[in-house]
Amino acid sequence: MAKQRRALVPTGMLILAVLGGVNYFFAPADSTAVPGGTGSGGSAGGVQQNPIRPRSPQETVRAVYHYIAAHNPSLACAMFLPDGQLPFASDLHGANCQDAAAKITNTAGYDTAVVPEAAVTTSGTTSTVDSCQMTIAGGQRLGVFTLTKQPDLSWAITGHAPSNPPDCLTG
Repeated sequence: MAKQRRALVPTGMLILAVLGGVNYFFAPADSTAVPGGTGSGGSAGGVQQNPIRPRSPQETVRAVYHYIAAHNPSLACAMFLPDGQLPFASDLHGANCQDAAAKITNTAGYDTAVVPEAAVTTSGTTSTVDSCQMTIAGGQRLGVFTLTKQPDLSWAITGHAPSNPPDCLTG
């Protein structure tokens, strides 16, 4: 009887390992998943999935630059609420947010962009982040972002305007 139990333990472990491997390699991928989040929209089983956005205006804007550098416009646009996507798309000459983000080709330095405190102006639950005040080692600046603190304490982009001056250099 003891021999049978000892044989069952490795067999059970093997079965669990195989099932875990099958689930890992063959489960459908969630192409809308935000790292550390629940998705960037859409629904699953009738439940709305929302992205997990950063809890600071600086990190939300930095995430936009990071996702654009990673050629992932859908995740970049997940940092926006719909009302913020429209002016961003218009200001960057895109048909929509994802199209505008995908059209940005000079992304040098986006993955290491720094948003210093001087770039952020906050009043209550609204902040603006001026890209001209950011530290970016190359690449085009993306303008002025307006963010609103959400009930879950994250910050979502709710507005956008072009930088003034547009190249952040002349004036």
